[in-house]
Amino acid sequence: MYIIQVETCFNAMHSVHLPSGEIEPSHGHDWRVRVRLASPELNDTGMVADFVQLQQKLENIAAALHHGDLNAFSWPGNHLPTAEVIARWFFDRMVEAGFDQISEVEVREAPGCVAFYRRDSSRHPLAAVSRKQTD
Repeated sequence: MYIIQVETCFNAMHSVHLPSGEIEPSHGHDWRVRVRLASPELNDTGMVADFVQLQQKLENIAAALHHGDLNAFSWPGNHLPTAEVIARWFFDRMVEAGFDQISEVEVREAPGCVAFYRRDSSRHPLAAVSRKQTD
């Protein structure tokens, strides 16, 4: 399996529910987003995807959040903007942009605090190809 990765950063503030149920005060983070694409085969030009196109799309998506209040956006499931929710949101935006080989998004909220959203491998179109090759 071939895997490629691009990453970008953005700065934004948010607040989420504390374990007590209260909403914490708004605070900022320097968020880092990594997107990984996977493919069992390379395309005609010997790539999984073009790094430049992938990087530009990721940066354009992140630019919409840069220096913003993440609580002002609508998030999947009407959740507050946790790192997990933001990872899923980036995943969905990249798929909508045509990067079907996306396998995982990693969002770092702060050093040591990282969330991932991964494609369900049992439903991924490449899963059957990968299983078939190993049978």
